[in-house]
Parts: sequence; C-alpha cells; structure tokens
Amino acid sequence: MHPRTHEPLFRNTLREAGLNPYLFEMANIRDQCSWVHMHEAEKGHPQVKRPGKDGGREARLLEPLHTRSVPVTKSALIIGAGVSGMTSALGLATQGFDVYLVEREKKAWRFISGTFIT
Repeated sequence: MHPRTHEPLFRNTLREAGLNPYLFEMANIRDQCSWVHMHEAEKGHPQVKRPGKDGGREARLLEPLHTRSVPVTKSALIIGAGVSGMTSALGLATQGFDVYLVEREKKAWRFISGTFIT
C-alpha cells in the first residue's frame, strides 16, 4: 500500500468505529525521512523523531469537524470561448449545467468563424 493511501483508510476506519475521522493527524515518516535519505541512513534516523513529535503537537490542537450537506447550483462560468472554453461549455451543458460563456472578442472562436461543430 502506498503511503498516501493510508490516511483515507485510517479516517474511514475511525468513521466506521463511530469516531470523528477529523481528529486524526498522520506523521508520515516514510515520505518525509526514510525515502529522502534512502542511501544515507545516518542522516535520516535523527529526523525520524521530529515528524512524530510535530504530529503529536498538532493532534492536541485538533477540533472535531462535522460534515454537512449544502445545496449546489449546477451552473458554470467559463471565461474564454476558444477551443478549451467551447469544449468545456459543451461538456458541462450535456451534464445538465447552466453554462455562461464569456469572451472578450466580439466573435466567439473567431479564428474558425463560420465553422459549426455538430
């Protein structure tokens, strides 16, 4: 398992146990010390203690967070009616979003004006 996958796994475990998953602080020693000093072990070992201590200090300051649902307006503002802007607008519109496309030029996508994509 890659180190970056551990945190979500631990948070889900806390959630399943009925605990607040946001009261979790991870000190990732492998990413921050071991891998950096893979070929110079003597330099890495003293640094291993620091993330653990820092993580412990930070954990004491954590406060519970609570998730909540909020309504989402399915609309998007796209600035620029070039190829990317037009492609984004079309993709979002087909997903049911209200799309507002803004272009500073008088003609959108002026370099191929007169050409229509179907």
